[in-house]
Amino acid sequence: MKRLRVPFLVAILIGCVTALDPTPPAPESKPGDTATSESRPSSRPRRRRAESRAAEAKAETRPAVDSPFTAIVDATIWPVSGPPIRRGTVLVFENRILDVGRDIPVPEGAKIIDGKGKHVAPGFIALRSLQTFGGGFMARGEDSPGDQADPYNIRMLMALSAGITTAFEGGSPSPTGNLAGFIGKHTYGTLDGLAVKDKAALWVTYASTEPLRGPFGGDPIGPAGPSDQSAKQTVRDLLKRAVEFRKARAKFIADPAGGKAPTADENVTAFARALDGEIPVFIRASSRSELAELARLSEEFNLPVIVTDATEAWASLPDLARGRFMFMLNPRQRPSDGAEPRNRLMDEPTGWRPINPAALEKAGYTFAVQPLSPSISTDGLPGRDLMALPMEACFAIRGGASEEAGLASITLAAAKILKIDDRVGSIDAGKDADLLVMDREPLDYRSFAEIVLVNGKVVYEKDKVSLFNHVPTDRSTPLRGNWWRDR
Repeated sequence: MKRLRVPFLVAILIGCVTALDPTPPAPESKPGDTATSESRPSSRPRRRRAESRAAEAKAETRPAVDSPFTAIVDATIWPVSGPPIRRGTVLVFENRILDVGRDIPVPEGAKIIDGKGKHVAPGFIALRSLQTFGGGFMARGEDSPGDQADPYNIRMLMALSAGITTAFEGGSPSPTGNLAGFIGKHTYGTLDGLAVKDKAALWVTYASTEPLRGPFGGDPIGPAGPSDQSAKQTVRDLLKRAVEFRKARAKFIADPAGGKAPTADENVTAFARALDGEIPVFIRASSRSELAELARLSEEFNLPVIVTDATEAWASLPDLARGRFMFMLNPRQRPSDGAEPRNRLMDEPTGWRPINPAALEKAGYTFAVQPLSPSISTDGLPGRDLMALPMEACFAIRGGASEEAGLASITLAAAKILKIDDRVGSIDAGKDADLLVMDREPLDYRSFAEIVLVNGKVVYEKDKVSLFNHVPTDRSTPLRGNWWRDR
């Protein structure tokens, strides 16, 4: 009997193990039988399920390459519309700013731009540019500006390196009003999102016996203009007709059954749009007498005007108070830079003063700045061209303007003048994601734009473009290599 106990216990243990195993026993095979996949025991389904769960877990922790979110984190943010935000975050969804501030939650998988030690500012806006959208580019009537632009133009890339993401090109003044000009974005490498507005402003000559010139004088850009009286009378007649057209239009809207909709030629309708505040009106005025004439015109017709040049605005504040004005200035302009010579026997102030922007800010006016040259220099003589746009803001501050007004003069104020401040000019939720990641404060003369986003996409990276990649962020180190040969 003792010999039978051990086999009996072994049999009991085998039975318990079999009962605990959930895998059903394989059917007995007979000699000559062929095993099939249905009959062969296999652990593959369980292994595949385990591998699938592991892959899912790995996918949950792996960043999504195609995430619509981009976040610039741990940076000093300069919204322009408010005070700087230290160690803040700008969250972008596709092409728009979704949120900005501190402690902003970042979605999992978002593309991260490390902003530690960096500064984030809205893209700069050039009120006047030349050929940054391509050589010989000019918005032409029915043609699409996007069809004429060259998204691989070197000047566009250089503008981006200077932080300029939006620019206004085209347009010359006329007594009858020239509805022209194209607002676009420097979307380097693509035409998507390049065009913002076409026929974006009304350019008017109010009083000039000189050849037509640019906003700040300089070389003539057109034939000699009409006499003062002729130009003034032309503009005033068009404004009177525009006022009557607006009255007739309002009457028709109030009572459509009372008659036909009023019509007018394109010059009158353009001035009517200007009176409605739909499009900006640019008029050049330099001396105090010219500014006083313009103030009387603005007061009489309640016409909002963007004054270009405005050399003696600092001395014309009592006259300017009569009108509705914003200003496009060059803080470094001197009489020798294109302003007309003064007749010392006339009762005129002494021309340009560096306090011009500060005086206008103190009086409550909005101003934007612009270099003397609207082009980008490629001949090795920079300093007064479009690449120096931030420097003009620095000179406005040097003349007494606040730092806030200086930064706004190339961002939000410029956007307000062009009537696109609902889209660009500041870092606010809902606006286009045109952003600069800079190594120093935006108006530090030593600062560089290291990364530039336009419409939420990175279009420029300093270290990847052979314009300034030889200049290290750490200024204590020398230039990288023989930069003139090895870039």
